[in-house]
Amino acid sequence: MSLLMSIAFKHRTGNVNVLILDLLGKERSDFDVFNGQQFLSAPIITEPDIGRKAILLLYEEKIRRLKNRNLSYMPHIICVIDEFPRLYSGITNKEDMDKVKSAMNELLSSGRHANIHLVLAVQNPVREDVKGSIANITARIALKCAHYQISKTILGRAGAEKLVGRGQMIFDFISERDKILQGSYISHKEIKVLLAEIERTFDQQNKYREYQIGNNRAIRVLDQMKGMGLIYELNGNLGWKVIPKCFEDIPVKALNYLKENGVSESKIRAVFGENM
Repeated sequence: MSLLMSIAFKHRTGNVNVLILDLLGKERSDFDVFNGQQFLSAPIITEPDIGRKAILLLYEEKIRRLKNRNLSYMPHIICVIDEFPRLYSGITNKEDMDKVKSAMNELLSSGRHANIHLVLAVQNPVREDVKGSIANITARIALKCAHYQISKTILGRAGAEKLVGRGQMIFDFISERDKILQGSYISHKEIKVLLAEIERTFDQQNKYREYQIGNNRAIRVLDQMKGMGLIYELNGNLGWKVIPKCFEDIPVKALNYLKENGVSESKIRAVFGENM
């Protein structure tokens, strides 16, 4: 939470987009407080299958960006995955598993060259669950661990089990190891107050908001949205206008489509700035 709030506080121009996958499996995500914020790329993702689709799309974005010589106008994308080993849960097809693991490893090893960064978090890491990803992680944080084996999984050695106090951590990165730091704490109430101030002062300067999916596919997507009653075409080739102004305006057909694809009612309402 402190890391996300720091990013949101320092970057209020659209130059940093955040994508959050909370795979803890709870009914309500602790990250729901961020829904509707301008710096968020999408509503909080809580379903592993939706998360996997997001990772594959992020990998495609990395490939596309690396073909572009000018990255300066493209916003940084920070993808936070809480309980990231669950990203692989429920996959029965080996080919699908290989695709997701390959995309993750590629993003971890070279995503930064395309302004794409991953933050992976797990409460009790098991080596077998993280060994495919952890080798490509150049910076690691270990908070106080319950057992030295957990410390070894994160850092490659014991030590984090000896930390004392809340928020104390060992920070390893390329040029330095065993750096002792103290993490900050921010309450849910403080988060809401600060987010309100960030939203009030947000100044969208980055104009990189294009979806480069090809003309034919774009036409199909627009036709599908039109058929669902979500948009209508303006006269004089002036583009499209969004119809729904609130949750109650969304057609039943569109609601059913969103729910079938893992988007809950609370997430839809969050886009309109509404609460359940």
